[in-house]
Amino acid sequence: MSLFAAISLFAALSTVDVGRLAKYDDIRIQRTPEAIEEARREFAGRGRDVAEHFLKHGDYPPSGGAYAFVLKALGDVEATIILIRALPEPPRLESGVTAKYGMGRDEGEINYVIEAVLENDHVKTDPRVISAVVDAVAVAKARPKGIGLGAAGRAVSLIGKCRGPGAIRALQDFAKDPESSIRSLAVQALGQMEVTPEEAGKIQTVTIETLARTLQSDPEAETRLQAATSLASLGSAEGVEPLRNALNVEKNPRVVDAIVTALERLNAPVVDPEASRRIVERCWEPTACFPLFERWRASATREAVIGAATTGPPIIRALALHSLVRVSGLPREQFLVPLKVPAPPIGHQAPGSRIIANRPIPIESPAPAVEFDAATRDRLLTATVEVLSHAVSFFPKGGAISDGTALITREALWEVSGRKIEVALPYADRIDPAYSRYASAGRYAASRDLYQKDAAGYLAYRRPRQFLAALLIALPFTILLLHRRTRRSAVLLMMGLLGWGIWSLLAKGVRELPPPPLPFLTVSFTAFVAAGFVSALLVFLYRNWSRFSWLGDGPGRGGLAVVGAGGLAFAVSAWSRWTDLFPIGGEGWELIFDPLGSAILAVGAAILLSLLDMLISRVLG
Repeated sequence: MSLFAAISLFAALSTVDVGRLAKYDDIRIQRTPEAIEEARREFAGRGRDVAEHFLKHGDYPPSGGAYAFVLKALGDVEATIILIRALPEPPRLESGVTAKYGMGRDEGEINYVIEAVLENDHVKTDPRVISAVVDAVAVAKARPKGIGLGAAGRAVSLIGKCRGPGAIRALQDFAKDPESSIRSLAVQALGQMEVTPEEAGKIQTVTIETLARTLQSDPEAETRLQAATSLASLGSAEGVEPLRNALNVEKNPRVVDAIVTALERLNAPVVDPEASRRIVERCWEPTACFPLFERWRASATREAVIGAATTGPPIIRALALHSLVRVSGLPREQFLVPLKVPAPPIGHQAPGSRIIANRPIPIESPAPAVEFDAATRDRLLTATVEVLSHAVSFFPKGGAISDGTALITREALWEVSGRKIEVALPYADRIDPAYSRYASAGRYAASRDLYQKDAAGYLAYRRPRQFLAALLIALPFTILLLHRRTRRSAVLLMMGLLGWGIWSLLAKGVRELPPPPLPFLTVSFTAFVAAGFVSALLVFLYRNWSRFSWLGDGPGRGGLAVVGAGGLAFAVSAWSRWTDLFPIGGEGWELIFDPLGSAILAVGAAILLSLLDMLISRVLG
């Protein structure tokens, strides 16, 4: 008989007890000074019962918050150990919505309650709790095919909520674990550990040694990054030397970012201007290395900064461009500010673990635009094109640049152009590639940003050029007007193209007025060309091959044209988006909405062309 099967033989909580628990769902009650004492009185000596009921019954109310509040108030070590042992393999629920599916409590819910209980000083310092968490890690890791790594990672993070030498030793051991995600979470937790003043000296020294070894030799960049961040979190001058030693040899740009940021936090930055610039060349995000770049720029001439903007690695060029268009009177920190964002999982990174990355957030200045002479402006705008022609990626790979580098470079494109849309767009249209799948890079992203800067100017620039493109495409089909057999088909095809041109004169937004060559994959282009092509094809077949005489010369053929045009537009639009020939938004709704929109527009256009064909058939015969 398993542990939880044996437990279930005994009465846990009565209906009355559950009702008492449920009242603590109210946050207002939890905040009252009397609530903790009341919870202790009502459930004194019954921590085990509360924990067991939470694990076996998923009914609501009470919520997980009520269980967490009561168990935290009780500070029951045995109850906490029961929850910890359930974390790797939760027992099946006996009641609740999901009980019929043989499911147990969600691991995240259990983790949430354990974290709450570990806020109790009595619980988080008990060696038995730390031992139980270590055992839970082992059980979770033993599960086949890595399905327990998430629970193992949560358990390692829980050790970071504990306190005392035992917790430190456990994390130091996990910092050498074969699984990279476990090592990463362990070194992260080491930087967040609470220690008493009495413990601080010896424990911190040993912790710094562990983190320094990890930073110097761990094969995984993510783990080294966490080690650098934890060294900064400890706030000890002992962490400076290992950080500087690692900075001399580190190759991964994101880890270099973390080391540079850690040294800044410890008030031990690199101050030599030339050394600062060399380090910037190995960084990833502009915000991390912005102070280093500023130290170099402070000693450089304007010509040197212009040279940096037009040659060298993309991140140097982006920062130099940014500095050239920055308004001199505005505080520096207003241009690039840090933002904490969660990183996507790496390998087996445990769910719920996070890293810290810096992303530049440019702040629009209302000050007058910076002026450059024509030759310098052309050099700088060409530099923005070259930087933005790199792929954009969250992680350093294959010559890609970070989203932050792309972001401040697109800002520089606008500022260097003198905030003139007619100057900026021709350069933006030279960026290669034209787009990325999620519209975060390439000339599409640049066009989107410029549209946000000056929507009216963008439309005034794009609309006539797109209309002209429609005329130029339609022009060759005028030759078909000379032959009687192709005359009506040519008219319908040309009218479809001209319909797109007219639509362009009324269109708004970057998705309908994108940079070249993307206009030829927009919803409207696909719709109007599909309508024109299908209508022209059916007329041509009807008039030139007797086997297609059944098509008729009226509404029947028009109905077929409507169906064919809608289907063709939907297929082409869907294909272009699924195959990444046209960018989609971050949520991906365009994968269905664009094809549907194109099909609906094609149906309308086909109806109009069918009516037009009935009219011109009487004129052209």
